[in-house]
Amino acid sequence: MSSEESDSSTCTERGGKRLRCETPEFKKLKRGESTKKAKHRAQKYRTEWESNKDFKGWLSADSGKLFDNGTQNCTLVYRFVVVSLDSGKARCRACNATFVAEISVVKNHAKSAKHLLKIKAMPTTSSVADLFKKKVDTSEDKQIKRAEIKLAAYLTEHNISFNSVDHLTSVIKECFPDSKIAKGIVLNRTKATQVVKNVIGRCCEENIDDLLKVNKFSLIIDESTDIAAIKTLCVCVRFFYATNEKITTLYWKLIQIFSGNDPDQANEGATAERLFTEITKAIESHNIPMTNIIGFASDGCNSMFGKRNSVSSRLKEALPGIMVQKCICHSLHLCASEACKCLPRRCEDMARNIYNFFKHSSKRQAIWLSLLSVVKRIIEQWEPLRLFFTANYVEHRLLASEEIYQDLNDKSIKLFYIFLHWILPKFVDLNKFFQSDKVVITLLHDKGFVADIHDSAICKGNRCNNHKS
Repeated sequence: MSSEESDSSTCTERGGKRLRCETPEFKKLKRGESTKKAKHRAQKYRTEWESNKDFKGWLSADSGKLFDNGTQNCTLVYRFVVVSLDSGKARCRACNATFVAEISVVKNHAKSAKHLLKIKAMPTTSSVADLFKKKVDTSEDKQIKRAEIKLAAYLTEHNISFNSVDHLTSVIKECFPDSKIAKGIVLNRTKATQVVKNVIGRCCEENIDDLLKVNKFSLIIDESTDIAAIKTLCVCVRFFYATNEKITTLYWKLIQIFSGNDPDQANEGATAERLFTEITKAIESHNIPMTNIIGFASDGCNSMFGKRNSVSSRLKEALPGIMVQKCICHSLHLCASEACKCLPRRCEDMARNIYNFFKHSSKRQAIWLSLLSVVKRIIEQWEPLRLFFTANYVEHRLLASEEIYQDLNDKSIKLFYIFLHWILPKFVDLNKFFQSDKVVITLLHDKGFVADIHDSAICKGNRCNNHKS
């Protein structure tokens, strides 16, 4: 025996006689010669396994040892079974099998043919206990929700149809295949609509409510004029926003005045009393003090600005000192419309007849959307139009082309169009100026609108001179 083996061996003597040497147990274990089995460290069941995507839905702790609800070392698992966290067993709900709570055993069971067959037939409905579990959103889930909200807001801001979002999400996933957030986006037109109405819209409404509760503001309202069974009232608010240090106008609410389901209200109509009642009801339902209203603006119809029975008169009674203002743009439009009634009817009829003559043409490239653009186009194309309708009248002898032919050859009609071409831009520019989001009443004189109209050629008569004096 070598010296190394003699050193590593232990010799015993009995009765003065030398016995054989015994090898230490740790050496035998190292060489694989030991008859004793190595001790295996027992593992405990870990609840973190249940959140693993490979084990989620079927893995739970074994419910062999029950505890009271007040016990410290217990947890609530599927179907209201209270089990010990110290249990060394795990259970598969799909196979109804119990096995040792070791990760290797769990993985092997998940790969077994029996389990794969059972997991396909397993019901996908959640248990009652799952309803009481609070789902913790991870950072990735929050980023996916944030992306869905931003996409819905983008569609709303740019007035894009929600029908396009079904294709938009698939395009995003194809463009960014390596993005986990893009893969997790689930947004169709129904969900996008609900996100805008119940998430973005409600959040913005609550933020505006908080601002109106602590700030003085003005109401700007306008009722719908379309022919429908539902009558609505749009309400905007204007106030000084301290954060931006500027006067801000925001859309607040769309109030339904009546619907087709209530014929009595529909027959009553959008009266001043009903409009005032619905406005006050909406403000009080949001716990906004009525005393915070310091201004009111709307168009000049009788229900809004009548002297005795209107929304403005009722607001003056309820809130003494309130500032009321008619819409300047609407007033300018009424002035221009009333002044145009002094012109011959043939001027307007000629513009309509020319449009109706060309509206079915496949070569038509523009649509006349306003009176000014119509006048500009007719003045610009007066001679070509006159020659065209002259030839058309001589060749086809149509009644429609005959009326246009006579008007285009009437010099007095052309003079009226030249006058409209000069005066209408002044009203249009003034109207656009007042459509600004900012307060511009103080800049009116500096912009020269008043001086331009006052000092024009038409105002150099005695009437204007008397007005100056």
